Amino acid sequence: INIQGNDENFIQSLRAERNVFAILEGDYVVKAIYSFSHKQYLCFVQEYMIGGDFCSILADYDRLDEIIVKFYAAEILLAIDTLHQRGIIHRDLKPDNILLDSAGHVKLADFGLSEIGIQHKSFIRDKTEEKVSTTVQHEMEEFGVEDTQVKEKVELNIQNGRKQAQKEEKKMRIVGTPDYIAPEILNGVSISNPSVDWWSFGVIIYEFIVGIPPFNDETVPKIFEKIKNRELEWPEIGYEEDMMSPEAYDLINRLLDLDHNTRLGANGVDEIKNHPFFKGFNWDKIRSIK
Repeated sequence: INIQGNDENFIQSLRAERNVFAILEGDYVVKAIYSFSHKQYLCFVQEYMIGGDFCSILADYDRLDEIIVKFYAAEILLAIDTLHQRGIIHRDLKPDNILLDSAGHVKLADFGLSEIGIQHKSFIRDKTEEKVSTTVQHEMEEFGVEDTQVKEKVELNIQNGRKQAQKEEKKMRIVGTPDYIAPEILNGVSISNPSVDWWSFGVIIYEFIVGIPPFNDETVPKIFEKIKNRELEWPEIGYEEDMMSPEAYDLINRLLDLDHNTRLGANGVDEIKNHPFFKGFNWDKIRSIK
């Protein structure tokens, strides 16, 4: 990775990924063997994942049979839970970051967003205008709203506040991949709850079964609007060929809850494990399957 000329956010992202690698051990994370710097480059040496990533797999197969989705969804679930048990939220789960090892088992990669804050520009704008409003209110109470000079000062404060907000919006960007971002991040409500990963998990399962992400659209703003309004199309539900099973539908539907407090998984991973979609699944022997 060429770090010359990159901004501080990028450097922090690299440090975050390095810190996660230092914390994590186990079967569900792509292992970092070591890192070193060479001139302006920062180099990560990681284990070779011969199975590739699920983005490539979906490009080859379009979509996956539900029986296959069930197995890999179970492994992804356990991988996410492994992170959460260590106090780590991935925040950028997507098929590109889900890889397969030589035995065909799932491992997660790319932890650059897992330890840094994600801020949405509307959140910055709201906070700036809130600050301006507080200042205006204080001045109006102190001097009286009828004073012409105060009115002019109030208007000037508001204009300056909006200009500052616009400057901040240019500096800030949404970090992550549009199709998989949870609505609470877009709305500036929360960036640090484990449920953001369970939302992405629901999007991924939908994409595995259907072939495209549920909120897919031509532009990023349109994708964000669909996410915030939960606008998605469901395939036919049933047990016929090319249909989504009722169990898969219910699982995805509950994972894609706009309220992160009531979203499936908000009360712990067991409520996802116990969902009918995974009925009869042997969680203890999943890694022994070849």
